[in-house]
Amino acid sequence: MPTDHGPGRPRHLRLDTGALHGPGLTIVEALSHGSGVVPLPDHPGKTVWARWRLPPEATRTTSRPSA
Repeated sequence: MPTDHGPGRPRHLRLDTGALHGPGLTIVEALSHGSGVVPLPDHPGKTVWARWRLPPEATRTTSRPSA
């Protein structure tokens, strides 16, 4: 989860074909099943989080060969 110490909240920037910065939140929201921002408790800043649902086959445990 990325954390920064800037006082502002993340915001969507206007996207155009020549943009070098700005598509991050749009990409995260398009690909994730949930996202949000949590302010840091003791000083300015925030942590941005996202979650993804894993397909059932990705959650199964597999045995590893013994060494």
